[in-house]
This record gives sequence, C-alpha cells and structure tokens, in this order.
Amino acid sequence: MSREKVLEYLRKKVKELEEELKMYRNLISIVEGGREEPSVEEIKLENVRVITADGDVVANVIETKGGVRVILRESIPADSALLNSFLIRVLEERKECGDIKDYRVKVSKGFISEIEVLGRSDLIYRELELALKYLWRELHKGEPSA
Repeated sequence: MSREKVLEYLRKKVKELEEELKMYRNLISIVEGGREEPSVEEIKLENVRVITADGDVVANVIETKGGVRVILRESIPADSALLNSFLIRVLEERKECGDIKDYRVKVSKGFISEIEVLGRSDLIYRELELALKYLWRELHKGEPSA
C-alpha cells in the first residue's frame, strides 16, 4: 500500500469518526435538552438513520413515537430561497394532504439546525431525504470534494 493510499484511508476514517462523534453529541444535547421526546430509551441505534449525499453526512434522522427529528449536520440559513421554495414546500404539501400532523423548524440566530415532523410515514421520510440531499448539493455546488 502506498503512503498516499494510507493517508487517504486515514483521513477518510477520521472524517467518518468525527461525524459519528458529532451524531453522539447531538443525541446527548437532545437528551439533556429536557424535551419529552425522544427519551433515553427511545434513542437506539435502530431509531437513527443517517442521510448522506456524495459521501457527506447531511443529517441524522431520529425516529420518535410521534414522528421524526431531523438534525442537520450543517445549519442552513433560514432565509435560503432553496429551503423555502423546496423543503418547506414539501412539508407544507404533506401537512395539507394529512400525511403529517405538523412540523416545526428550529431556528437559532437566523439558521435552521433541526426539523421536527409530527406524524410518521415512509413517504415523508423519503421526500425529506431527497429534499435534503438536493438542498445539500445545491448549497455545496462548486466546492471541492474532500
């Protein structure tokens, strides 16, 4: 194995471990946040899904009793035209159709870091996944890949 391949492997592994650590820190903040859901018993590995795009972690999705919580790896500006014209539109349409009860978008200092969807369906999860991947790719267009 060449030195470059070893370095490439190690850098990739470090990045993966950093993302995993970030996910655990997010889970700790959820548990410490004093929220009713999800409780410690509910946060199990099988209840957490990871959304990736082009090898990057976009978000962690935690299934709860009442729906799903989407914790974004990177906060998105709340005034992003893409966010409002695409992702929020998907959520609004699903709410109007009755596929979900409601949704909450956590905004802090002008940035969105989390989306909570009340009500569950595989369709909404799939649509959220596709919307977040699209949004991620558009926001990172032109950036060099790691």
